[in-house]
Amino acid sequence: KDELMVLTSAVLEVLDKQYADPVRVGSGIRYTCSVTARVDTANIEKVKNNARDKRAADTLKKIQESYARSQRDMERLNQELASAGTDAERHNVQTAAAKNEKALAAAQWLERGYHFDIRKNYDSAIGAYAKAIALDPTSAAYSNRGMAYAELGQHDRAIADYDRAVALDPDNSWVYNNRGVVYSYIGRYDRAIADYDRAIALDPQKT
Repeated sequence: KDELMVLTSAVLEVLDKQYADPVRVGSGIRYTCSVTARVDTANIEKVKNNARDKRAADTLKKIQESYARSQRDMERLNQELASAGTDAERHNVQTAAAKNEKALAAAQWLERGYHFDIRKNYDSAIGAYAKAIALDPTSAAYSNRGMAYAELGQHDRAIADYDRAVALDPDNSWVYNNRGVVYSYIGRYDRAIADYDRAIALDPQKT
C-alpha cells in the first residue's frame, strides 16, 4: 500500500493503461493494470520519506509497548518473590525474573537501534539490534535489523532476518510486506507477490 502511494504520487498524466484478466488468489481476486504515465520523480522521495516516517512511528510504538510490558512484569515478579513461601516458589520466580530482565534489556537495545535507524546510522542500528537479539531473539528485533540491512543494500542478509522474524511470528503482516519489498528490489517478483498476498490476507487494512 505504501509503495503504491509512493509510485502514484509522481504521476502527472496517464498516457495508456491495460487491464489483465482477473486471477483468483486464495479467497480473493488479483487485478492487474499496466500503466504508461508521465511522472514527476522529484515528488517520489518526499512521499517515500513520509511513508517511512509512518512505519517508524509504528515501530517506536511497539518498542515502547514492549518495554512497558516488561517493566510491569518485573514489578509483578518482585511482588511474587516477596510473597513466595517455599524455596521452589522463590526459584521459579527468580528464574522468570532473570528472563524478564533480559527482555527488558533487549527492549532498551531495540529502542537504541530505532533511534540510530531514524538518523540513518544503519551500521550502529544493526549493532544495537544484534545485541537485542542476543538477549531476546524476537520477531521485532530480527525484522528491524532486516530493514536496516535492506537500507544498506544487503538484501540477502535482510531476507535472512525476515525469514527468522516470520518463523517467530508467522501472523505479522508487516514482516511479509517488508520482505516482499526486498524481493521486489532484487527482481524476485514471484516471491514478492507471494509475500504481499500473505500480508494482505493477514491484515488488508494496514498492508
